[in-house]
Order: sequence, then C-alpha cells, then structure tokens
Amino acid sequence: MKLNIFLRVSLTVIVMWVSGWGGAARPAQAQTEGCFNVVEDSDFESFVWSEGSVPDTVDLDPNPFSGEFFPFPIANWDGSNGSVQDYNAPAGPASGEWWAWFGQGISNTAPITQVMQYIEQEIVIPSGVTANLELKLWISRADPGTNASDWLQVKFNDTGVFTVTGALTAPYASGYQTVRVNVSPFANGLTTTLTISATTRAQQNGLPPVINFNVDDVRVCAAYTVFLPWVRK
Repeated sequence: MKLNIFLRVSLTVIVMWVSGWGGAARPAQAQTEGCFNVVEDSDFESFVWSEGSVPDTVDLDPNPFSGEFFPFPIANWDGSNGSVQDYNAPAGPASGEWWAWFGQGISNTAPITQVMQYIEQEIVIPSGVTANLELKLWISRADPGTNASDWLQVKFNDTGVFTVTGALTAPYASGYQTVRVNVSPFANGLTTTLTISATTRAQQNGLPPVINFNVDDVRVCAAYTVFLPWVRK
C-alpha cells in the first residue's frame, strides 16, 4: 500500500489521508470540529484586557474605607486586587486565580445612582467561519431588591450579543454555567472590540443591594473542520 501525505492548512489544521484502496470505493472521511480561540488571556491570568468604570472614581467594596479607588472588575482570589469579604461574598474564579468580578456593591461620596464597569479587548475573527462566543458565568449573589436595573452585557463593537439581568439570576445562581452564543456575523476578518460590562446601582450612604456577576474563561471560537485519517485494515 502506498502512503501519500498531503498537507492542507486552514487555521493551523493538518489533514492526512491514505490512498491505495485498490478497486474498492474509499469510505467517507470522518470529521470533527475544532476551536481556534481568537481571545487573548481568556482566563484573565495574563493582564491583557483593558478595564475601567464610568464614572472612574468610585469605591468598589470590599475596600470602602481604605481610601483607595477600585473601579476595575478584574479581581484576584488571594485579595491582591479586592478580597472576598463577608459583606459581598461569595465570589471567585472558575479556573486559575483571576476572574472578572462585576458588581460587588458600590458606594461613593458623590450622588450617583449607577456605575458601569467594563473590560474589553480587540479581536479578529477570520472571514467566513462559524464563530461562537463562550464564557463561564456565575451570579453568586443577588440581594433582595436587585432587579433589571442591574445587568451584565457582552457586546461586539456596539452590538449586544448577550445580556443577563438581576431579574433572571436563577439559571446562573448555582455555580459557573457555560454561555454559548453564535457570533458568526462578526466573522469578517476585521478588528472587533469585545466588551463585557455590567451596570449596577450605586448608593451614597452604605451599600445598595449587592449583586455579583462573575465571569471567567472567555473564548471566541472560530470553528474549523478536522478531517480524521482514513484507516484500512
């Protein structure tokens, strides 16, 4: 039997097959789907994402009395960027030590009623592929009084592709759940801004009802086909 090796490169896929079936018809080639992740630092361990808040000078508990401003949502399990304290626990990562923790309870000396926290990065999805957004979400706390005024949203450029509010916490309340959304319309080879943001209520005196949106392991999968090798006995 003669072995021919052909290389077919598409999103780093190498395809191999065997010829030499004689007069017999060659069977259909088995296929499976692979994921080419275009998001850098999916698990927040490498500090690639841009992050901030609007307004940008607010106290995000758990450090309301430290005199420091923490408008940023990326948090660390060991407390180096916001520790998990009783009055806004539970919260934590799905993997590793870092995750995006939105909400937490926001107090401020200015008379503001809401704060928007965000993280974002630029991505490029290859043209013409099937693309899916995947992330892990855990709404670990939603105090009585949290409602549709508190929400988390994922946007591609200015288009929202996923939204969850404080009124719809049940599917995500018992630990991290995987969210999967088709984002193939953005598979155009152009630069796209991926933004994850949360808008939650703030309170001037004391804490508002606390809601914790925990996000980890964010991927945008550009799907490709992997052709499995033929095997002949």
